[in-house]
Amino acid sequence: MTEETENIVLEILRKVRNSQERMEQGISDLKIRMSSVETMLGQQLIQFATLNTRIEQRLDLVNV
Repeated sequence: MTEETENIVLEILRKVRNSQERMEQGISDLKIRMSSVETMLGQQLIQFATLNTRIEQRLDLVNV
């Protein structure tokens, strides 16, 4: 290969590497955000279960 061709290939490879690094960072960010969403969803489910229990207890009092 000529020096010019080698330079073009190296430049293309650098662009591919940079693009891959950006994608890896983006995926890492998405994993962090998804973990946060899962945590919040779990907390919401616990709160709903607690509310459901309280409502059922109050309904039992009314029905007695």
